[in-house]
Amino acid sequence: MSFPVDMLNTCSHEDLESSAEGYLSDLRHQDPNHSEFLSLPDHGKVIIKLGTVGFVPLYGEEQTHKVLGLFAPRDSLTAVALYLANQWWSVDDILRTSVTTRQGLHKVESVGERIVLYVLNRIIYRTQEMERNEIPFLCHSSNDYAKIMWKKGEAVGFYSVKPKGSICSSSRGQSYKLSVLDTMFVRKKHRERESGLIMLEDFVDSFREATLGLRYPLSSFMFTACKLYLEKYPEDHNLLWEVEGAGYWFQKTSIMSTLQSEKLKTASMDTFLGVLVIQPLVFSINCPFGCFHTPLLPPPQALNINDSEMLTKESTVVEKEGTEEQQESEKMTTENAAASTSKEEPSNNGLPNPMVTEAAEESVSENVLPEVASSLEDQDEEADHNSQEAPIALSQSSLIVVELEGFSFQQPSGQEGQKNQLEEHSEEPPEQMDQHQQTAAERAADSSSEEAEVEIPIVDRRNLRRKAKCSKGPPKKKGKPA
Repeated sequence: MSFPVDMLNTCSHEDLESSAEGYLSDLRHQDPNHSEFLSLPDHGKVIIKLGTVGFVPLYGEEQTHKVLGLFAPRDSLTAVALYLANQWWSVDDILRTSVTTRQGLHKVESVGERIVLYVLNRIIYRTQEMERNEIPFLCHSSNDYAKIMWKKGEAVGFYSVKPKGSICSSSRGQSYKLSVLDTMFVRKKHRERESGLIMLEDFVDSFREATLGLRYPLSSFMFTACKLYLEKYPEDHNLLWEVEGAGYWFQKTSIMSTLQSEKLKTASMDTFLGVLVIQPLVFSINCPFGCFHTPLLPPPQALNINDSEMLTKESTVVEKEGTEEQQESEKMTTENAAASTSKEEPSNNGLPNPMVTEAAEESVSENVLPEVASSLEDQDEEADHNSQEAPIALSQSSLIVVELEGFSFQQPSGQEGQKNQLEEHSEEPPEQMDQHQQTAAERAADSSSEEAEVEIPIVDRRNLRRKAKCSKGPPKKKGKPA
């Protein structure tokens, strides 16, 4: 079976257009109730009518040569079949050949081969296999230098060249300063590792020049082909250049230098990734800002817990040592005060001189103790009242130590103080007791005009607590209030 590329070797563009015009005239006079259909693998049955057919330019901007195309209803811009050699041919059949000698790269010369080049570029590449970041190729002109790669009876790729001295359409009529590889494509299902290298080697062999260009920007397929070529032919490191425009000296970049820059970037990235493998970073969930730490060290949270435990233990030991030293110093202070009191007091059955006692009692009553009532019953009520409102540290049978200039006076508190006062009054001689009663009566007379009120002594309780810890006796049970 012959295919269009085999049948159109001797056909011209005018022959194709004349055949298409005759078919279109017959279609206008056809009965609309008896329309024809063309079965296609990817589109099913496509109806052939005036609304689904039309002429398409074969060379892009050149409108002089056209072919008749069939369009599917869902896509009115891309032809699914072409009318060639007096019949419709699908895209897949247009790319096939029955000539066994068509193998490898063959230069485009006949009209049939120009149609194959159009289908590969405009239909296969642009609508099916172009990458998102690639710029589509323009349609080839009628005289572009191009070669088609044939493989097992099928056209699988192509490349085209802008020869040196030809007009550069993008440079306002300027001519190319070197031959430039303009387009290169191989279908993905037929693409092999060296497909691009084969095309690039053929381009170098076909144009014997000191420098050759490749159109900017390079596609990923073209870049891979250049890399393989320079690895295979390192002596051609100054041969290939990436070209913009017509290819003046300021419009060229060495492809070898571009590859070296890519190698440096790759090496630096590999080094960075290698460091990450040796010292992997682990994300810390407890850190609110996404902290990182290396797992070679213990977690920072565990270190904080251990440190806090050590600090707690050390602070406990220090507090214990400070408490013991404070207790020893307070004990020594109390003993010294007791010794000085024993030295200054005269031997009168353990009682001080009446004059000194009277002066001490007056100073204590003014600064520390509440006013003493005229009778023992009032004294008992005041003792009970003071024992209820005094702090806990003073209510548990503790002694109040008051240091005066040159004199130390101890006053028992609570019920124990009351008992001691009764015992002391019972042991005093009758004369001394009369003197005390007279003094108490005088004070009661002085305070009879004033309301009896209880004053809370203004005492530095921190010092009293410290001294009470050193001088308190065995604990006594607190009596119930009356």
